[in-house]
Amino acid sequence: MFTSPEEVTVEGRRLRAKRFIIATGSTATVPAIEGLRDIGYVTHIEALRLAQQPKELLVIDAGPRGLEFAQLYARFGSTVTVLQRAPSILPRAEAALTSRLAQILTAEGITLKTGVTIDAALVAAASPSAGGQGYAGTSSAGKTVELTLVAGKTSANSSFNFNGYSNGKMTLAVPAGWAVVVHYQNFSPLRHTFDVILYTGKQPGAPPPPPAFQGATTRDPVNGIGVGKEETITFLADKAGRYEYLCGVAGHAPAGMWNYLVVSSTAKAPSVRPARAAAFSLR
Repeated sequence: MFTSPEEVTVEGRRLRAKRFIIATGSTATVPAIEGLRDIGYVTHIEALRLAQQPKELLVIDAGPRGLEFAQLYARFGSTVTVLQRAPSILPRAEAALTSRLAQILTAEGITLKTGVTIDAALVAAASPSAGGQGYAGTSSAGKTVELTLVAGKTSANSSFNFNGYSNGKMTLAVPAGWAVVVHYQNFSPLRHTFDVILYTGKQPGAPPPPPAFQGATTRDPVNGIGVGKEETITFLADKAGRYEYLCGVAGHAPAGMWNYLVVSSTAKAPSVRPARAAAFSLR
């Protein structure tokens, strides 16, 4: 918060300077492809923070950033395909250069498809016997659901959100008795916790009540994790009911940093609503 033209206050600290640069970061533009938001996707931001390397990666757009990540993951060992609407990669660059670059990328095992139109994005159900990537409604023989939640993923609700959702607009539902593994990341400049408590209709103050399930909280339930940090939370959702997951830092949950967790005695598989809010894997 600016307290004068040459002074700001950040978490109780006063910082002075003649000039300030306000760098709030960038946001990705998601193409308007039918079904894309429903099946889930990652942008250039999440691509640097994936908990597991994907076996296959489909990159939409053969611009500088798309090709950068295509080559990055191909060199890690992922099978990468790049889709480009224009007749060539990097369509604004000189043809001789793009032709040579295409040869190099192809030699590295990257599949380049240019001049294509993407009509829709679909998802195939994961094999019940093999497990694998799953989305809302996908069944599995496993008993563990694993997902990534990012604090301050977007600027929505002044960055007080999980995966861009706040004020109960996202719901994770799991069958009773399943284990839940949350890879919790913090993209916000503020510290954030992750806590699961019984939903009462009123957001608690700080510190939050004890977690509803053993282990369903960050190691530091008051201060949580800092910017750029990650922590894995694992707990057994062994009692059916309506719960919420929230940030227990003072004032964050009342500001809207909370969403629903439903533990169901009748559900056969986990689900997320809206489906685009998070992708999860089953094992």
